[in-house]
Amino acid sequence: MSALTISLPWPDPALSPNRKNGKHWTAVHDIKTRAKTDAHYLTMAAMAEQGLPEFAPQIPLTLTFHTPDRRARDADNLLAASKPLLDGMAGALGVDDSRFEPIVIRRVAGKRPGALVVEVGHV
Repeated sequence: MSALTISLPWPDPALSPNRKNGKHWTAVHDIKTRAKTDAHYLTMAAMAEQGLPEFAPQIPLTLTFHTPDRRARDADNLLAASKPLLDGMAGALGVDDSRFEPIVIRRVAGKRPGALVVEVGHV
């Protein structure tokens, strides 16, 4: 299976689990919806350019976070903040996101505004 590479925007800081403590769900609802929609369309564009790979029952993902600065970030928080992006991507691919396994998380010191590069079907 060949990999599909999708470049997504850096997850909005409001989606970080550390920022949501005590806030009502509506405080981040619009941000989640926008992230999911953006990821859906960016995935569709990547598929139009690169083609749709054939998927096995388990779909490996490599998430490379190109951080907007050199601050240390926890891998689990990065993954949690990316959930709406992964949901939008799964919708565009026509798969259930429970099939994304294994998920490899990499962090690279980048520059503003940061990015999330997802390789679908590659570990």
